[in-house]
Amino acid sequence: MVAMMMTVFVAFLGIGVDVGHLFMVKHRLQNAADTVAVSAMRKIALREIIAQTVLTQQNIDPATLSTYEVNLGTWDSAGKIFTPDAAGEALQVRLERTEPLYFLKVLPGIPDTVPVGAEATANLKKSGAVVQLGATTLTMDGGELNALLGSMLGTSLSLDAIGWQGLAGASLNLVDFLDLAKVELGVGTMEGLLNADLTLVQILDLMLEVLDADGNTAYTQLNLLKEEILAGSIGPIDLPLHVGDLLQLDVDTKALAQANVNVLSMVKATAGLFNSQEGAVSADVGVNLGLLDVDVKVKVAEPPVIKVMKEGSTIHSAGARVYLNASVLGTFDAAFGSGLVEVPLYLETGSGDAELTGFSEDGVTLDVSSALAKVYIGSIDEGIFLSDTTVNESDFGNATILNLLGLVKVMAKSYADAEGASETVTLDVGETASVSGELGSATGALVSSLLGNLDLSSELLGTPLLNLILDPLLEPLLATLGVLVGDSILTPLLNPLTGLTGIHPGQTDVMLIDYAYEAVLVN
Repeated sequence: MVAMMMTVFVAFLGIGVDVGHLFMVKHRLQNAADTVAVSAMRKIALREIIAQTVLTQQNIDPATLSTYEVNLGTWDSAGKIFTPDAAGEALQVRLERTEPLYFLKVLPGIPDTVPVGAEATANLKKSGAVVQLGATTLTMDGGELNALLGSMLGTSLSLDAIGWQGLAGASLNLVDFLDLAKVELGVGTMEGLLNADLTLVQILDLMLEVLDADGNTAYTQLNLLKEEILAGSIGPIDLPLHVGDLLQLDVDTKALAQANVNVLSMVKATAGLFNSQEGAVSADVGVNLGLLDVDVKVKVAEPPVIKVMKEGSTIHSAGARVYLNASVLGTFDAAFGSGLVEVPLYLETGSGDAELTGFSEDGVTLDVSSALAKVYIGSIDEGIFLSDTTVNESDFGNATILNLLGLVKVMAKSYADAEGASETVTLDVGETASVSGELGSATGALVSSLLGNLDLSSELLGTPLLNLILDPLLEPLLATLGVLVGDSILTPLLNPLTGLTGIHPGQTDVMLIDYAYEAVLVN
């Protein structure tokens, strides 16, 4: 009886102790395998090092494992099959350890040890997109980039010598950049990083370190660009630049396994942020079109915005402030201080917005909208207009728009909101879409708005007596002025001006830089 009961007792004891022990080991191995698979997907090239680190943290000695495999392969989601492949993008982890039995082994037919294993397979899943939004387009040729980046950074550049095409064709790993920035600043969280400051040189050094580690050929070009900036900059190169203004990242996003940003876009964004902090004017161009002289000044109000977006996320960018002074028969300037007709236009171009509405096999779908511009006619201190402050209608005064040999002058002041445009676009990696209002067709509505808010005054030989004469002529004068400004000046001026200066007023450009991926367990 005792012998029989002892057998039953040992069996129950074995179930309680041995099976419980095996279950605990199985749980530890499975947890370790899951953690290794997900963690190593972020840095597949370092998968062995990551695996060793994770196992050490889990108090598992790889030397005690009978099976220890971290394999690349492909994952068939339909058949739930993992196929080993050195060029694959899925990762499978297999861990197995032989565990002793303490009580069950006394029973007939039960071995002294049993293998306990765990298996985990991870794959990358698209969970977001790295999107860049800019509210103005700057044509990408070496000469214009020289002038743009040079004036933004307070120096002169020769990008043709540097090889800007290499920068335009190179990618920067965003995760590596963020990790290095955390180390540089001594912060441990994304929130802390986005609330911190870096200088222009620090940002360039971090970019160089990432490119060098990846063996990227753009390293040489970027290093030459940095040396030119250091050698020729006349501005305070150590200005603090807020990381959160440079990269608008969702701080809860952990899905950046393979996110990359274009190197030249990153340089332009950094230069734009530096420019907005420094207060420099990014372009000052004079254009002569025969009888029509145009003075153009541009201030980048905000650098292109780079953001990691999930479905339903939105991104916004302000554009630029553009001053256009169109002068007809400017030869009158020397004698009378102005042309026969002068139209000083101040444009706040670009209120660009985009919303990520979904993912598909073709790419990312975005709803993109662009507000063409806020337009002012009048006089304003350029320092106010080209600053980053909000410009109000009260900041503008009347400007002389008509000057007949200094005998008759007409002064004007007006304000208008130009209509914008919206469009749904689908983009794949590297693709760019532009959304803008039709400048020619929008001119009529713009001029109508300007004339509806127009405040006119006039002088005859320096006295306001001419108002009494012109009052009955105001309506035909406004009509004539509308035709002159709309059809004869704005339409032929703005269309070629976009090509001459590279500025497309009211155009919103959105680019899918890369997908953001999340490592997920698939078995």
